[in-house]
Amino acid sequence: MSAITTPRLQWIKRRARRLQNYYQITRRLAIYDAWIDWIHFTGAANETFSHL
Repeated sequence: MSAITTPRLQWIKRRARRLQNYYQITRRLAIYDAWIDWIHFTGAANETFSHL
């Protein structure tokens, strides 16, 4: 797997914690949003959906 498609767990955990504290959302939603942010920040969204 390339580094682009493999999210860094520490980055996602830190981002989720910050989202959770700032927006007062559940941990589960914060982790999902952090994962989506990772996809957008790395540009992996273009790779993921290019085959559709």
